[in-house]
Amino acid sequence: MSFTDNMEKVALALFIGTALLAITSATVSDNCLKEQDGCCTQCLPGFRRTAENCQKCDACPLSSYMDVPNSNFNCKRCRSCEGIFQYEKTCTYKSNAVCKCVPGKRCADKDCMTCKNIPCKAGQQLIGKKCIDCPYGTFNDGTDKECKAWKSCENGHILLNGSSSSDVVCADLIKTTEKSTTIITTVREVTRKPDDNTVMVIVYIGIIIAVLLFVVVLIVLNQKFLKWVKTMKNKVKKMPVQINTPKEEDACSCHYPEEEQGNALLPEQHLHDTV
Repeated sequence: MSFTDNMEKVALALFIGTALLAITSATVSDNCLKEQDGCCTQCLPGFRRTAENCQKCDACPLSSYMDVPNSNFNCKRCRSCEGIFQYEKTCTYKSNAVCKCVPGKRCADKDCMTCKNIPCKAGQQLIGKKCIDCPYGTFNDGTDKECKAWKSCENGHILLNGSSSSDVVCADLIKTTEKSTTIITTVREVTRKPDDNTVMVIVYIGIIIAVLLFVVVLIVLNQKFLKWVKTMKNKVKKMPVQINTPKEEDACSCHYPEEEQGNALLPEQHLHDTV
C-alpha cells in the first residue's frame, strides 16, 4: 500500500467524521422552545412541529393559530364571526379571532358564543328593569350592556365629540407647516355638517326633480285625456241615428181647385132669374 493510498483513506475518514460531527451538532429551529437529542419537542406559540424535519417548527398556516407552546403537528382553526356576530379582533397565527354581537344584541357568555337581544336602544343602559340614558361622558352604541366612558385623546386633539351612542373620534396632529396641517385620523364614520354650497346644490337638484315629475304627470294626464276623447268619438260613431221622415198626407188633402161645369149658375144669377 503506497503512501498516496494511505493519505486518501485518512482524508476520507476525516470527511466522514466531520460530516457526522456536523449532523450531531446541528442546531434546531429558532422557533423551538425545547429540544432533545437534536430534535425540537416543543414549539413557540404561533408555530407547530413538522414531521419532515424534527429540528424545524413551521408557522401556522392561514386561518389557523396556536396560542400556547405546543408539541402538536397541527394548529387550531380560527373562529369565524358571521351571522349575528362581527369581528372585534381578527385571527392571527398566535391568537384566535374575537367576536362580538351585532348592534341590538349582546354576548350571553364570556366567550361570546351566543347572543341575546338588548332591551335598551343605543345611548341607554339597563339599570334593574329600566332603560336609563347614558350619563354625560359615556356612550353605548347598542352592542354592550353598560355605557362605557369616552376615550381620552392624546394632547386633547378631538376630531368629533362623543355622544350617548358614539365614542369620541381623535385626531393625531403629526405635521404642521406654514401652508397646511396634516392630520391622520382613524375614523370609521364621520358625520359633517354640509356647507352652504352643498345645501344649494341639493335644493337645485330637488327643484329639477320636482319639475321633471310635474312634466311627467302632465304627459300622462294628456295621454289619458286624448285616449278618453278618442273613446268618446268611437262611442258616438257607433250610436244609431234616427231620422224623422214626414208621413204621407191623406189623399183628400191634395185636391186641386175644381172648375165649375155645365150651366151651373152663380148665386147672384139664380136670385135674378127667380125674381
